[in-house]
Amino acid sequence: MESQRCKGMRDLLPDDMRRFRYIEDTFRNCCVKWGYREVRTPSLEYLHLFTAT
Repeated sequence: MESQRCKGMRDLLPDDMRRFRYIEDTFRNCCVKWGYREVRTPSLEYLHLFTAT
């Protein structure tokens, strides 16, 4: 059984990840120098947060 990615999503393969981590680390280090601190939010949310109006 083959799984399908959600629309708009893609896999980051090893070469992609190396570049992605470099950019992410550079950005994070810049933010730390300016006194910002990291916040991590949940990756999953209840559907009603996006559909209720």
